[in-house]
Amino acid sequence: MSYNPTKKYNKGMTLVETLVALSIFLVIMVAVATFEMNIFSYQGSISGSFNNSQTTEIVLKNAARELRGMSSPPNGSYPLTVAGTSTISFFSDVNGDGIVEPVNYGFNVSYGSNGTNSDGISFEYFDGNEATTTDISAIRFVRVSLPPYSVFVELRNLKTNI
Repeated sequence: MSYNPTKKYNKGMTLVETLVALSIFLVIMVAVATFEMNIFSYQGSISGSFNNSQTTEIVLKNAARELRGMSSPPNGSYPLTVAGTSTISFFSDVNGDGIVEPVNYGFNVSYGSNGTNSDGISFEYFDGNEATTTDISAIRFVRVSLPPYSVFVELRNLKTNI
């Protein structure tokens, strides 16, 4: 085989071709890494939101169960003792041992500049006709709100129609 100076040999890559290929590879790797970081960031955010949602649901279920089981204390006084917008106190047998204990639900809330509860936690009280009331002895229903959820509870042991 003899050497022919007019014939071109293309057996390698030039420096420019190497730099272009390396640049394309780097752009693709940065895009993939950014995509992965976003996925992990969003996953953490969604997971945190889901955990908060589950906790809120558990708190509301427990509050509803304990409010439904409200009963008079041993001294015979009225079972509901405090009915505020962010606090409620009552008597209930929460652990099923047959002994009625005091139960307090109170939340540390911060009020916004317009005087409203910025956390959205609230208790609303209704009489037997489902009209809003502030008279403790007339309360038959309680709405417990912990956004984005709320539960409407009938105080079964205070019913007057049985």
